[in-house]
Order: sequence, then C-alpha cells, then structure tokens
Amino acid sequence: MHFLDDDDLVVDGHYAAVKSAFESHPDVGQVFGRIEPFGSGLKAQLDHECRYFADAAHKAVACARFGTRWAYTATMLFDSALLVCSASIIRRACVGALQGFDPEIRLMEDADFHVRVMREFGVHFLNRTAIRYRIGSPSLMHSPNPPPSQRQEEISACRRMQAKYRNQRGLLEYYALAIFTRVVLKML
Repeated sequence: MHFLDDDDLVVDGHYAAVKSAFESHPDVGQVFGRIEPFGSGLKAQLDHECRYFADAAHKAVACARFGTRWAYTATMLFDSALLVCSASIIRRACVGALQGFDPEIRLMEDADFHVRVMREFGVHFLNRTAIRYRIGSPSLMHSPNPPPSQRQEEISACRRMQAKYRNQRGLLEYYALAIFTRVVLKML
C-alpha cells in the first residue's frame, strides 16, 4: 500500500524498484526511499527541507548497518523522522495486522504508524529518490514558528507514540533504544 499525497510525485522506476526490493527482502514489511523536496516557497525554506531530507537519507543508510528494525525504530522514536508517508510503501498484510493509523494521534500519526511497521515487520531503505515532495509555505512539518496549538499537538503525539512503545515493548527495550540513539547513532 502506498499512502501518496496528491501533490507529491513518484519518480520514474520507483514502483519497479520497490517491487524488486520486496522480492529480495521477503522478511520486511516496508520499503522507503529518498525524498526530494520541491515547491514555490521561499528559497531558504526549500534549502532547509533539502538539508533535512539529505540528513534523513544519511541516517537511513547508517541505520541499515544494524539490520531492518532496531536502528530505524530508535531514530524515528528518539531523533527525527526519516521519511514522510509518501516515501514509503507497506505490505498490505502489515497495515491490517497493525490496524492502521492511531486515531488518537492528530499530528504525526504517520510517524507512529511507521515506527510500528518498522519494529514489527522490518524495513528496507532504497538509497534512491522515491518521491518529489511538494513543500508549501509555511511547511507544517518544519514551520519555523508553529502556532502554540500545533506545537502542543506535536508534543502530545510524540509522548503518546513513546508511551505506546514503552507499554508494548517494555522499559528495557525502550531505554536501550533511547541510549542507542543518543550514543551510537549520533556518532555515525
């Protein structure tokens, strides 16, 4: 399943690359690739988004060194988002098994969903552009001055996502991933 935003563009050959990745990695439930921002907003904003997603791709490559689950999950939980929803394709069976998106999370519901897919089923990063991601002005994801209500929703979503993980996977795994993110992954 591909949750593609109507203003994002899939690059030529992406679906064939994803199909090949799923065939060669039958143990993973998710495949995602690089994100290439574009749009008509301010140049400074577009430059910021380009740097952010280049850094996300660098982190995804580093995560791959540690397998298909732990480092990706840890980065999404304790560092920053590696992807946007449009950059990911998920096996249909995984969506049903996890019962889709959490309706209690209003912002970042996609990040929570991706964390659950990554941890439960594993992920494969395609080190090639998957989508061209349209950037609006201001960007909801990286607004320089979000309204207080948006910032509060983000904090609430992050807390809920982390609390769910802690409750489902236990304190030991939760804190091990937090330490792993802040020590090992920061050095890469």
